[in-house]
Amino acid sequence: MKPIAFLAVLAALAAAQHWDVERVDSAGWGKSARMRIHPDGRLYLCYQDTSGRIRLACRDTAWSYDSLAGRSGHYGLGLSVSAQGAIGVSWLNPDYPWYVFLASNRGDSWDYDSTGLAVTGPGPAFVAHDTAGVASIVYTCTDGGGGCSVVRARLVDSLWSTDTIRAGGGWSATFYCHEYLINTRDSASLLFVLADAFPDPKSSRPWYYQDLYVAKESAGSWGETRKAHAWYNTLGAMSMALDSAGAPQACWRDTLPMFRYEGIALDTQAYNSSIAIDRLNRPCVAYTRPELTFAYRGSDNQWRASAVSDATNSGSSLSIVLNQDDEPLVAYSTPDGLWLAHGVDVVGQGEEKRGAMAIGPRLTVTVVRNVLQLSDSESSVGTALFDMGGRRVADLHSGTNDVSGLAPGVYFMREEPQASSHKPQAITRVVITR
Repeated sequence: MKPIAFLAVLAALAAAQHWDVERVDSAGWGKSARMRIHPDGRLYLCYQDTSGRIRLACRDTAWSYDSLAGRSGHYGLGLSVSAQGAIGVSWLNPDYPWYVFLASNRGDSWDYDSTGLAVTGPGPAFVAHDTAGVASIVYTCTDGGGGCSVVRARLVDSLWSTDTIRAGGGWSATFYCHEYLINTRDSASLLFVLADAFPDPKSSRPWYYQDLYVAKESAGSWGETRKAHAWYNTLGAMSMALDSAGAPQACWRDTLPMFRYEGIALDTQAYNSSIAIDRLNRPCVAYTRPELTFAYRGSDNQWRASAVSDATNSGSSLSIVLNQDDEPLVAYSTPDGLWLAHGVDVVGQGEEKRGAMAIGPRLTVTVVRNVLQLSDSESSVGTALFDMGGRRVADLHSGTNDVSGLAPGVYFMREEPQASSHKPQAITRVVITR
């Protein structure tokens, strides 16, 4: 191929595969952005502005806006659009004691329901619709024993009836819900975190930890799967979506830290995330590391990523949906406003032919007995060894490292993340034997 023709092909590819970005609102650092696609194709974006007021933006041929709660300080935003086109927005009132509010719209006007559902604290209250268009809300509340429980309330004949999804383990246990979805067979799924403590056998102080769970409803009962266990306040970047079979799939950042999709390591940094799954069952993930990044799993089962925004302060609010052509739409906030990025031809054969950046840490395995040998190229300032719980157990250096004092088992060697580098840090799984 002649050089001029080759450059023309590259230019055509670059023009075809890109992100179109537009500003939805000039209010910077908004929070709790959530998006849904209406059955007729319209995009709904619900968010809180800088003062906590709740707004709903709708894009058809142009943007239109509704203000649902004019007072500041509201908490815990949820958004759902039913198969019949009903819109539900849930939130908590700004004053203690906190109660769930629900705004519903089936036409040109909004109905407001104060519900009377009491909440333990300013956490999310998520709304979802079943196939019949009946709304239900998941939230946390105090149980009779002084602990915390996860509760679902369903609207039946204009009355709210409640059932407990997960009861608390005592006064120290608290829950925080992250996503609530209902599939086309009316089976619900919930992503939540349990924060609790256990006594240290050698001292009187408690050890605090977090467990990440996915709870799934089947035949009227709930079962749950623990996805991650971590020390307190180290879990993050949690999100969930339903695959083509209606099964929940989750992302999270663990203690190491390692950002994962269903246990598969994707990256060493993620501050928040949002996930969607297309009709070919390919997961698409938006996350910040701190630049806003989009990743998807291709037909060859390999993950690929590209930058959506180069700004390192983007994505304090983050939500992703796929339009009717399975193109990703990512909402995110910056100090300059709330933005929507539209990925044009970034998923599928076009992107795979272009050769998008393969993502995920460079994961290798090494087996040692009493010493761990590192070359100059394998070590750098801050290289350390971590156990399975994410605890730093040894600092490493070039040359011979004595690991005979460590118990046999699996450890991870990781470079210290560099703020100036966008490159994933090398991860080496170290197996110590005797």
